[in-house]
Amino acid sequence: MKKTFVIFTFLLVSLPSLCFAEQGKHSFGMGLGPTYNGLGINYRIPTTYFSNYLSIGCPTIGYGTGSGFIGRCGIGYSLLKTITPNRRHGLGTNLGISYAKYAVENGQSNHIGIFYAYYFNNEETTGWNIQFGPAIEYFDQEYFRNIYLGFGYQY
Repeated sequence: MKKTFVIFTFLLVSLPSLCFAEQGKHSFGMGLGPTYNGLGINYRIPTTYFSNYLSIGCPTIGYGTGSGFIGRCGIGYSLLKTITPNRRHGLGTNLGISYAKYAVENGQSNHIGIFYAYYFNNEETTGWNIQFGPAIEYFDQEYFRNIYLGFGYQY
């Protein structure tokens, strides 16, 4: 019940900002971090006050000798607000839903967190960025604390 409430509240507050998207400033990106839902790609939809990032990625990828391929891949949504006039520093929030595929079990994983992003040029131009911040993950009826660390390139 808590999980459904958190997801519903996040979507109710964040997704209406997509209605105010600015034309011609959309972009794609590749990288690792919250705006990429782990290791993945994103699509940036800027609005007057925020940037929305829709992403497809894998927060966890690996291989275990006993379990084989370990991967959780899914979709994510990030909302970012730049906090300086030069648009290099930003604060954001992220929500992701991933599906785990293990040799022994399958399941759904949800994560939510906040993050800081630094753009080496600025958020509206192509270039590199770095991201970090705390997150909470819900998987297998347990909560885990995580830290977002990431970098990427926005085209």
